[in-house]
Amino acid sequence: MSLTEGRSVIKQLVFSKNLSGGVLPLSKEYVTSDGDLHDGEHDLFVDCIRGQGAYQVKLSIGRGFLSNAMGARLKLTGWDSIKYLAVGFTLDGKFVHVKVPHVVQGGWQSYSFSFHDLEYLIQNNWAITKPSVISDCRVFVKGTPGLDGGKIALSELALWLEAENAGGGVLVNAEYDRPLLDTIHAYWRACFRKYPSQVDDFLHEGSFPAGDINLNWDVHSKKPLELGAVNTYRFSWHALHFVSMCILRYEDTGQASYLHSARDFVSLWMDSSFFSPDGDQKYAWYDHGTAERSLVLLVVLQIGMKLGFDTRFNSRVAYALFKHAKLLCSEAFYASHQIERYHNHAWFQDIALIAVAISLKHLEISDLWLSRGLGRLKDQLAHLIHRESNYAIFVENSIGYHQGVQRLVGFAGQLESLAGRGSGISNIADELDAWSKDFRYPDGRYPAQGDTFRRANPASRQALEQPESWSKQAIKLPQAGYAVIKGGSIRTPWMFGLLATNLNSTHKHEDDLSFFLWLDGVEWLVDPSFVSHEYKDDIPAYLRSAKAHNMLHVEGAEYSYQPDPDRIVMNITEPSDKGPGLSIEGHNRSCSGYEVVRRLVCTEALELPQIICTDSFWELPATNEGRAPEKEPVGILTFHFGDGVRINSTKKQGAQTLFELSHPASDRRLTLGIGGECDSVNWETSVEASVCGLGFMEHIETQALRIRVPTATECHWFIDVK
Repeated sequence: MSLTEGRSVIKQLVFSKNLSGGVLPLSKEYVTSDGDLHDGEHDLFVDCIRGQGAYQVKLSIGRGFLSNAMGARLKLTGWDSIKYLAVGFTLDGKFVHVKVPHVVQGGWQSYSFSFHDLEYLIQNNWAITKPSVISDCRVFVKGTPGLDGGKIALSELALWLEAENAGGGVLVNAEYDRPLLDTIHAYWRACFRKYPSQVDDFLHEGSFPAGDINLNWDVHSKKPLELGAVNTYRFSWHALHFVSMCILRYEDTGQASYLHSARDFVSLWMDSSFFSPDGDQKYAWYDHGTAERSLVLLVVLQIGMKLGFDTRFNSRVAYALFKHAKLLCSEAFYASHQIERYHNHAWFQDIALIAVAISLKHLEISDLWLSRGLGRLKDQLAHLIHRESNYAIFVENSIGYHQGVQRLVGFAGQLESLAGRGSGISNIADELDAWSKDFRYPDGRYPAQGDTFRRANPASRQALEQPESWSKQAIKLPQAGYAVIKGGSIRTPWMFGLLATNLNSTHKHEDDLSFFLWLDGVEWLVDPSFVSHEYKDDIPAYLRSAKAHNMLHVEGAEYSYQPDPDRIVMNITEPSDKGPGLSIEGHNRSCSGYEVVRRLVCTEALELPQIICTDSFWELPATNEGRAPEKEPVGILTFHFGDGVRINSTKKQGAQTLFELSHPASDRRLTLGIGGECDSVNWETSVEASVCGLGFMEHIETQALRIRVPTATECHWFIDVK
């Protein structure tokens, strides 16, 4: 791929190892570096050794060249880690550049920018830089080479003078694409469940839709005063979600007022955040939000061309859409707000880029957009979708996000089909849907695993939602980290699950070897949901903690859930007895310095679940060195009850303590027994007030039972149902 593909080049200066005709040789005679420089047949490469932290390759260009853009084709190999790559040049004694945060090693990549590009403006505080005489090209790597050294290989460096593309070509020969619009609208309808009432509230009351609620918007204020209170509101504003909702209402009703509101808001946003810098740069140019806004601009332009909006409005939208597509294509912007490349936010960028490429297929650059969007997306799916036993599971530890990406992958599969590029993505979408169907309670709710919102338990028997069908099943997914048992009958169904996910840390909670139990319409033992992404706030911090989950953890020990094959192991077998059941042995070292062991058997008797478990924890070698004797480690075993679950009675039976549980929506009674019949330990138990998440910024009061467990001591417990 040419460094200047899709760019309006006036003149250029190219140094290359492989090209001929009008180019200069890329030779080490003009290059300096921080490592050993070698002149290969097809590349110029630098061997970098550990210890420096930063490495540079610099090509000097004699008298200089008038330019406002630069590019490099290079390959990085053998690096343990790369914090970022920067490409640029010296201007007025400073290194003018763009950073690439997530570099792919092992293959040739092209990186380029101009002073007109959004990624350059975003990274350089919207500085207006004029074309200047440039006397060098520089490549800078911040990272750690491997033990055998890292390599920077270059095959081409270039400077050029580029004309600003005003996006005028977008409107020339553009076609109205109804199948594409129908595909986007269907995706939006799945995302914005409350859009009819939210948009109508805006139309009649002036309140602004943000997330799942509406904010008061005073007529004298440019923005709702509460917009800055929650990051989700800011994200939604800049993603133009309001415009998406208005367009859906227009499609539903044909009422022009919805379209007027959409058009007004697009103009407002472009004036305040695109044609001039926005004070809220993070969310104005957030990676995920920028992608969603690109879809909105695409649809607005299609509608504008169809209905004959004025040329100035359409031209402004076309220009903004063209610049957004170039930004989405840029590696300097790819997942730029995330700590790693492989993240669901990058998917949104790729999918939006694919959609824009389909819409603007009359542009030559659309081929690059389509191939890059599809190529990167398939690479993302290979890293973040785990396929096991005919299921595809999103590895980011949340069934809520799994369903979100299921919609997203289904949307991408439809776009892939519209582009005439096959059906591979659609097949993955089907397998994602299979997991969504099987990791679901009989009443349609889901375990609120990780960052997943939750629906409350029914308040009464009359409020129960009866399943239409139900079948017994035992699901063993040791690599993905799930063990699920579905038993009972359609009259009294039940579902148990245990989590041991270890493929990714995003959206994960401190929940290793935690379990949940749903029975007879009630979530008796819950995964506690998350409320919001304000993780440092008290309630979200608690809901993410080990203390809020049905598991054993070590009090005061630092908890880590970074992926590590040595951190957690789960072995699953099926008992030979009739009916669904699983025997699970799990070991985790998530609590620093300790190993937690859970041995649990869940079987069925008379169509009801029976659970027997032994929990313990053990110090790893050297943990107790230097520790004062009085600070003996203590484990906390938690049972987090669902909302409405009551402890009717507590009684001692030999060495055991029995807790009888009930719920107003169920005729069943659960007995939770703590301690074995021959235990010599006097188990210290306490019942504490707790909370469980529901929807966004919503929570409900619950209770939690906690048992203090000494080190190297087995705590036996069971659950019986009557």
